[in-house]
Amino acid sequence: MATFAQNCSKNLKTLKLIRCLGDCDTVLEKLGNGNRGVIEIHLERLQVADLGFSAISKCSNMEVLHIVKAPECSNFGLICVVENCKLLRKLHIDGWRTNMIGDEGLIAISKECPNIQELVLIGVNPTSLSLTAIASNCQKLERLALCGSGSIGDAEFACIAAKCVALKKLCIKGCPISNVGLEMLAWGCPSLSKIKVKKCRGVNGEAAESIGCAQWLQSALCSSPSAVVTSRLLLRPSTHVRAIHALCPLSPTSQLLSND
Repeated sequence: MATFAQNCSKNLKTLKLIRCLGDCDTVLEKLGNGNRGVIEIHLERLQVADLGFSAISKCSNMEVLHIVKAPECSNFGLICVVENCKLLRKLHIDGWRTNMIGDEGLIAISKECPNIQELVLIGVNPTSLSLTAIASNCQKLERLALCGSGSIGDAEFACIAAKCVALKKLCIKGCPISNVGLEMLAWGCPSLSKIKVKKCRGVNGEAAESIGCAQWLQSALCSSPSAVVTSRLLLRPSTHVRAIHALCPLSPTSQLLSND
């Protein structure tokens, strides 16, 4: 393995290391030594510590990084990568069996990766502090997945709704969000086209119905931007489902508009 890394071609673009035994830090050190051609790296179920992540941070042209079930990765290793890899577009972090990645590392992403388009956080517990930073600074973020995060509730999703203007696709799984949080997303993310919610106990069928109404009302009022803004201010989540139904009953016309 080490011999391969030392002699690998400078034309190497993608590297995937999955379920490899032994210490991979040395391998990654040799790979990252001046290798600017690597664009995509997947590390899954490996014994990789911050030394290894510091090494791959030398792949300064890297655009895609997947860190899956690498329990020794911490904020320090993640910060090394994002500070040196300014071209990152896609970042997946599966924090399986570790609490070593948190707000410090995520805030670094917000500062150093303004061009990031896709962010997946699994088993990571950010707070509103880091989510606010990401939502405010990463204006090109189009795809976001938050799974198995016990710290992400309605307040955090209110931040996403207010700041993530480019967000198109959102996946939520196993987070303590309620119907109110989903309604905020429906009214706050103008580009949102797909929401996937799974295993969130605070969400029921009313949320899908109210989101459908919100999307219809925005389409119906699209000819008058000021009316859309006014409606968003009046129909705060506290008014909940009844007020939305009063303004946008589920008629055949609304069904047609939503399908368009």
